[in-house]
Amino acid sequence: MAEPSSTDPVKDDFMFEYGDISIKVKLSSEKTIIGKADSNALARASPVWKKFIYPPFPQIESDESTVPVPVKELNFTEDDPAALLVLLRVAHLCFRNVPSSPSYELLVKLATLCDQYDCIDLVRPWFHTWFWGEASEATKDGQEKWLFIAWVFGRESALNALALKLVKELSLDEEGKADFKIKDIGSLPVPQSLIENILKIRIVTIGRLLQLPYTCIGRYEMNKAKSCKKSNSRESCDAMSYGCILKSVENADLWPRLKAQDVRTSVSKLASTINGFQNLYLSGHDNCLGIFDMKTSVAGILSGIGSPLLESHRQILKARNQQT
Repeated sequence: MAEPSSTDPVKDDFMFEYGDISIKVKLSSEKTIIGKADSNALARASPVWKKFIYPPFPQIESDESTVPVPVKELNFTEDDPAALLVLLRVAHLCFRNVPSSPSYELLVKLATLCDQYDCIDLVRPWFHTWFWGEASEATKDGQEKWLFIAWVFGRESALNALALKLVKELSLDEEGKADFKIKDIGSLPVPQSLIENILKIRIVTIGRLLQLPYTCIGRYEMNKAKSCKKSNSRESCDAMSYGCILKSVENADLWPRLKAQDVRTSVSKLASTINGFQNLYLSGHDNCLGIFDMKTSVAGILSGIGSPLLESHRQILKARNQQT
């Protein structure tokens, strides 16, 4: 469970001991402050910060060597102040106020900065508390940016859980685009191959679900269906079952036959719809469910959905989850 929101950062929070470089931080739309940080601590914490502090140019010539001149101020006004403060506190060994269970919103911002500044190792000691129960957190409604969090921090369990959820719950908008519930998902540093595989598995699964009623209808149309278990009134019983399933797919807007890529609804909703198909049968024909009993097949299809993670993804996640 995430910790309660703490007080918003103030100027004094950004005044670190042994500060020899100014840092400009935007606390709000109306307030920008100048703090102080230890340049050596920043350089050790992030290779990106190190390049900011000691840029290739300008340089000065000394008697013995060429010495880079550190800059006097770093501009962090584009960064979230709360997430930046967490990283700065860790860099300056101020561990007391580092959150043990940051909120989802803060984790998103921390992932953004850790990816931007290449400093995942800086916060690695907190992974065991930050990501406790991660698979459950990642699949909560409204927390779809765990796709980004899990990728940045190398959390395979969380990423796989959310990817499988997306396979089952993604629907298409009126333009035929998948609704990931993430604004500008294409701009997130998540592999396009992962997004494509999620969509591919969704289509394959929808195709398998559609084949259940379509195959059943096809067998009736070819007079190969034998769902009736009784010798008497077999034709009437089968005709009733055929009419029932045909009416069911029509009412569900699944008839005439649809291609899997044209189905806008989610895998989960389609499965629920098919499970809800009712089979009518003649009096005394209670056992004449036959091939119309699809619930077992639906459950098998859903449980058999494969992981959207490719081996290349797993290797990258493994590397990110190991200390360098």
